[in-house]
Amino acid sequence: MGFPTVQANISDLKQSLATAEVDAGGSGAQMSFLSFAARRNAWEYGRDKEDVSGQILHINAASFVHGWVLWSQRKCTKVMASIMEPMPEQPEPKQKPNGQLDYPSEGRGFQGKWEDSEEIVSFESGTMGGKNAVNKVIAEVKRKAVAGSDYIFPKVELNSYSYTNNNGDEVFSPVLEIVGWTDQDGNEETSTPKLEPRSRKA
Repeated sequence: MGFPTVQANISDLKQSLATAEVDAGGSGAQMSFLSFAARRNAWEYGRDKEDVSGQILHINAASFVHGWVLWSQRKCTKVMASIMEPMPEQPEPKQKPNGQLDYPSEGRGFQGKWEDSEEIVSFESGTMGGKNAVNKVIAEVKRKAVAGSDYIFPKVELNSYSYTNNNGDEVFSPVLEIVGWTDQDGNEETSTPKLEPRSRKA
């Protein structure tokens, strides 16, 4: 399984992300949303909030986004752009009935696929834990791209970790544990390509 929408020379991540289609679902594929429920310590997927903790997700390296997430009156406003573009303008705070203001949080996100499905999975988070989890994957993608690797599409296991806060409560945060890498055609980094090198193709 690969990400055919990524057509740029991926030995240079910056060029790749700047020229590739950010929406991996451009072919009209169905999309569902992924979230991390900190209180339940669970990765949840789709409308039914299926627990998918421990499952493997294949991330499209051209889909990473950054921006802002604003929750107010149980409604969410997201303003996102590709990480190869400047941060979008921060939305204005929203006033609550009691006069207090709800402020936006910096967010991160990406799209990917399960290994056995063409359905697009989207994750966007404005929590500190969610942002940090995505940032760590982005850093590893950039590291491999700078090294000249074509295998910059990470496969991650949906995990979590816990810590004790100042109140003595156990707090859970998401972890995107990288367990493998592929190129844009879905070839595993440890596998031997069966096709001739692209430079020799007609």
